[in-house]
Amino acid sequence: MLEPYIRDGQTDLWLDRRSQTVSEVARLARLACIISSLIGEAPELVLEYAEHCFNYGVQLSDAIYLLEAEGLQDHPLLGKCILQLEERRTQIAAYQQVVSRRVPSIKYAVGLVMIYDYTNAMGEVCNEICVITSWEVKGSAENYLRSVGNLDQPFYHVLTRSHADHSLACVPEDKLVLHPDVGSVIFLHDQLGFHFERFDGRRFVPNAGKRYRFPDDEAFALNLTKK
Repeated sequence: MLEPYIRDGQTDLWLDRRSQTVSEVARLARLACIISSLIGEAPELVLEYAEHCFNYGVQLSDAIYLLEAEGLQDHPLLGKCILQLEERRTQIAAYQQVVSRRVPSIKYAVGLVMIYDYTNAMGEVCNEICVITSWEVKGSAENYLRSVGNLDQPFYHVLTRSHADHSLACVPEDKLVLHPDVGSVIFLHDQLGFHFERFDGRRFVPNAGKRYRFPDDEAFALNLTKK
């Protein structure tokens, strides 16, 4: 897939972005950086990769590492990536300080693998695998991706394949169903590491920050997914 770019000396890896998610393009760009280091094109590709990471807010730590490794410490893009990463970490730290205790209306929990059912803009019924990262007791219209009739229900922030960059989908509880066969799921997302430590075969295990913010969710999720 990368051979035409490397052979022809092309550094524009984003020509086919319409058919790829942000994370897929980023992975291709990262692979190109590794391969192209053998033919002397690494600095140019690293800059394109870092710009992509900065624009979409993904893989910032890796972009910073590559820029420094290529001796680009004085390039303005390095400072931008560092600043954005620090801002992201500050936002996450502040967000994690809020403790959310469970109430009876909350049906699901952080870390659970779900199926999200919705109707797309073409009127087609779709379903998509997602992972819960947080929840709200009630929803708000401005946070929801599509029109919804009932805001008087819990809403969940979820990671989905169609939102493979830093954004989260916010979906109502009545559109979510617990995945019936989690063991068969392979779910990849660039932001998993911001929320979870590992996958234990039944659900994604929240990291320390998530456990602090949702202290009741772990026991609830284990009980819900016990075999």
